[in-house]
Amino acid sequence: MRAGKLRHIIDIEYRCGDTDDGYGNPIQSWEKLYQDIPAEIKANPATETVVGAEVQSQMTYTVNTRYLPDVNSTQRIIFDGRIFNISGVDDVLERHIELIITCKEVIAPLVAPTYKVQHISGAGRILKRNAEPMEGRSVIV
Repeated sequence: MRAGKLRHIIDIEYRCGDTDDGYGNPIQSWEKLYQDIPAEIKANPATETVVGAEVQSQMTYTVNTRYLPDVNSTQRIIFDGRIFNISGVDDVLERHIELIITCKEVIAPLVAPTYKVQHISGAGRILKRNAEPMEGRSVIV
C-alpha cells in the first residue's frame, strides 16, 4: 500500500445503542472507534434499481486503509461531514496489512424550508423566515 494514496482522513464509528429524545422516539447513538485514519476513498460506478414505479440510483464507495482490527459492517465511516454505512470489509489476503471497505453513502432527506404566508386582499405572498418578501414569488389563495 502506497502512503501517498491515503490522502483522505476518516473516522470510524460504532453504534452504542439507542437513546430517548425526550418524546419517546429512539435516537441512534454513535461513538468513535477510530479517529483521524488516513484512507483512500474511491467512488464506484452508480447503479440504478426500479422500486415500484420509481428509479432509484445508489452510489457505492471503496475505502482503502491500513489494517484496523474490529472493523465490521455494523459500523460507519465519517468523512468531511458525510456518512457512509459499511457494507463489507475485506482484510486483503488475511495478512492484516490492508483493509478494503465497501460502503454506501447515507443521503439525508431534503427538508423543505418553512415559510410564513401573509394574506393580502385575496392573494398571498411567501415570506422568508425573517418576514421579508421573496422577490418574484407569490401564491394565489
